[in-house]
Amino acid sequence: MIRDSLLTLDHRVALLAEWMRRRVGYRGAALGAFATFDLVWAWSLIDPTAARPLKQAPTYHVVLALAPLWVWALGMAAIGVLLGVQAWMDDDRLAYAAAIGIKLIWATATVATWPVAHWQILRPTVIFLTLATLVSVCAAGLPVRE
Repeated sequence: MIRDSLLTLDHRVALLAEWMRRRVGYRGAALGAFATFDLVWAWSLIDPTAARPLKQAPTYHVVLALAPLWVWALGMAAIGVLLGVQAWMDDDRLAYAAAIGIKLIWATATVATWPVAHWQILRPTVIFLTLATLVSVCAAGLPVRE
């Protein structure tokens, strides 16, 4: 009896997973991954323990000159939620544009610290430019459905 219940549950989980795979597709899966990144980044901006290394970086002063960290975190979280919602939608252009835009803004903020940080900006700039490029490639090349 327990075995039959587990087999039935396993079958239902498999059906649900297959439906989600067909419904979300590759573009939605990519948006889900980018949404996770943006939400974790937003959390790291407001968490005192996680934000401590950022506050020591020269980039922090430029970012803080533009807006307080909680504003950046709110923006990143809003974009993360937008990505998560539009992962389930067929028209996801707004989500991809927002994801590219926020990553380019962060890359620009790191480059703006060149007079103070010099080569220390290389790592965060490359990370955010690579992410922006990856989002662009996913937006342009991934099919909506299989």
